[in-house]
Amino acid sequence: RQQQHSNGRDETDDEISDYNNNKSDTEMLTLETYQPREPSYAKANAIPFHNLCERLENLWKQRKPTKSKKVSNAQKLEYLLPDKLLKYLDGGSPYPMLRLILPDHDSGRPHTGLKEAKVGVVWAEALGLTKNHGTYQKLMNFTSPAYNGPGVVGDISLVIREVMEERYPCRPSKITVGEVNDWLDV
Repeated sequence: RQQQHSNGRDETDDEISDYNNNKSDTEMLTLETYQPREPSYAKANAIPFHNLCERLENLWKQRKPTKSKKVSNAQKLEYLLPDKLLKYLDGGSPYPMLRLILPDHDSGRPHTGLKEAKVGVVWAEALGLTKNHGTYQKLMNFTSPAYNGPGVVGDISLVIREVMEERYPCRPSKITVGEVNDWLDV
């Protein structure tokens, strides 16, 4: 006797009997018996951090849709995690990148609790600026049009970017996603 399966393969009675005899080896997994495989982060950790930043920057630019083209959330997600990237990861996890994209959802890293004004203070201290320095004033008064241009007023990240572009040439860093995560985990 033969049975035909949905994949088009025929099985004999002996094969079916063998299957039933070995059923204990292939029992249905339960929460108690399931052993997840350890995810691989190696490929995601090796991605240059500037690539992730460029993708996020392009998404940020799309936040205000033009009249002719509205970008859906699904399209933004596809842009952020394209099929090409998922193929590159080859079954590995994009988790290291997601930790940087969604820091407030990362339970493995403590929240810094920094508000925008405090971020400006930290940057000013890190750059060694004095209170009367023009750049210090830009950082402390990031919401004021008197200190910042119309394209950056109210957005501390844009003000910091502007400050850093004035100080350092714009060339991609060799820092990887894994290295940034390591530094933030300290």
